[in-house]
Amino acid sequence: MITPTCFALFCEDIRRETGNRDTIIGVLPALTRLSKIPGEFRRFSTYFRIRLPLDHDLKNRVFITIEADGVSDAQIEDDGGLPDDILQQAIDKAKERNAPFVEVIARLRLDDFPIIGSGQIRAIAIVGGERLVGGFVNVEVRAPDSNTPSAGSEPVIEPAQQR
Repeated sequence: MITPTCFALFCEDIRRETGNRDTIIGVLPALTRLSKIPGEFRRFSTYFRIRLPLDHDLKNRVFITIEADGVSDAQIEDDGGLPDDILQQAIDKAKERNAPFVEVIARLRLDDFPIIGSGQIRAIAIVGGERLVGGFVNVEVRAPDSNTPSAGSEPVIEPAQQR
């Protein structure tokens, strides 16, 4: 029996392509060092892949969210969850194709995402009340004396200027 799972990537953008494909642009590393805080990510997207069992009960609502306690004061709420008709279509297609599980792809784009402090941003799918952490990125300020990253270190991202 397949249990619900979630995988997520944080990136700058997700471009929809022909043939039902996505191009994920600018994937953020697990540790993102900023030159200063406060600031913002001008373009900030999350790409979710959620696996569900073939017998998934639509009463078990599926929600996606971002948690950024201490890192951002942005409030991300998915009040309605993924629509039942979309989930039912995914279940029907998976069964038709004899797939071992249902896969749902969700995209979340947040422009001008404010960064107010260091900490962790988490991508979360909630399936029937169960929280599934699909990915994370730690955000911190780089040391003032480290102007260039050393070989093998995480890249430094310059945040957008506050408006």
